[in-house]
Amino acid sequence: MPRILVVDDDAAIRELLRFVLEEEGYEVIEAANGAEGLQRYQADPTDLVITDLQMPGMDGLALLEALRRMVPTPALLAISGDWEALTQARRLTPHTFAKPLPLAQILAAVRNLDLRH
Repeated sequence: MPRILVVDDDAAIRELLRFVLEEEGYEVIEAANGAEGLQRYQADPTDLVITDLQMPGMDGLALLEALRRMVPTPALLAISGDWEALTQARRLTPHTFAKPLPLAQILAAVRNLDLRH
């Protein structure tokens, strides 16, 4: 079963993504900020990381950059309500989505990544 790490400081968004992704057959691990997400990924890497970009402490851009240094081509997806942050994230992943979350588009992107082993 493909595993997805969802990193967002908003618990409601983490829960929404968990519900939708688990319905699709993915295992979901959650983290409340970038530092926690990086720690969880380092302890047990996942097939995909979905991260918010605007979070206190280590933000999503810093997390994406750290993951890029660890893994040459990690599967990454960024979400944010901040257009400038999304523009910056596009240099790290082509998969960026503005809030409010377009769940159908996010699910299509996850399916197209072909995470199933």
